Amino acid sequence: MTERTFTAADIVALLTLPERFERLERQIAELTDRKSKGTGNPEKRGFTSAYVPSQKSLFSKKEAAGLLSISVSSLDVLIVRGDIKVRQFGTRMLVPGTEIDRLAKTDIVELWPKKERGKTVRK
Repeated sequence: MTERTFTAADIVALLTLPERFERLERQIAELTDRKSKGTGNPEKRGFTSAYVPSQKSLFSKKEAAGLLSISVSSLDVLIVRGDIKVRQFGTRMLVPGTEIDRLAKTDIVELWPKKERGKTVRK
């Protein structure tokens, strides 16, 4: 019996569509498993991926905005309006985890002030 050598094109041609899907599903499952185990440093991205009360009680504005899925400027509006209370240490403002939880459970219908003739009207 003679041995046959396969090229990369031959191997790709031999793979059937179901085998490709199975391989993709395994890769997706592996990536999902890796993500759920928390590999990688969430602080590098600027915020933690999930709030765990025992880990941290105060968050920077950037972290709090990331946890609430809003922009930092929207968080600033909420702070100025008094919808969210902050702790101030010198020039640094920190948002308590309890405030993040409370705000996450409430509906805010209108965040930004109304505009009149294209300009923001602050009262």
